[in-house]
Amino acid sequence: MKIFLKPAIFYIYFSGILGLVPLAVVRAASLPNPLNIGSIPDLLVAMAGFVFAIAVPVSILMFVYAGFLFMTSSGSPEKIKKAKEVLLFAVLGLGLAILAESLVLVIKSFLLGSGGGAGGGARVR
Repeated sequence: MKIFLKPAIFYIYFSGILGLVPLAVVRAASLPNPLNIGSIPDLLVAMAGFVFAIAVPVSILMFVYAGFLFMTSSGSPEKIKKAKEVLLFAVLGLGLAILAESLVLVIKSFLLGSGGGAGGGARVR
């Protein structure tokens, strides 16, 4: 048993020490930020832009679908009602997406203090 124990302890000891070497190398390396997002407000603006970029094509598809429902309703009140509901929700969804995009930008400019004022005019003495 002692013959097996000495190499096992030696192996465990040095594998533990050698296992820490890559950690030192990883800590020394720096990775570039691929998102170009440096703060939480920038992240919120990027997320709102992503949601807006998805919401606009989806709402256009919903407008087309509502038009298709109107065209194929053939005077049926139930189908016309469904087409009106689809159109209403498409308009509401697009309006909500526009509101969310603009609200995030307004809150960001309010919190960071950028975007206000008259600009660099001449000083009056």
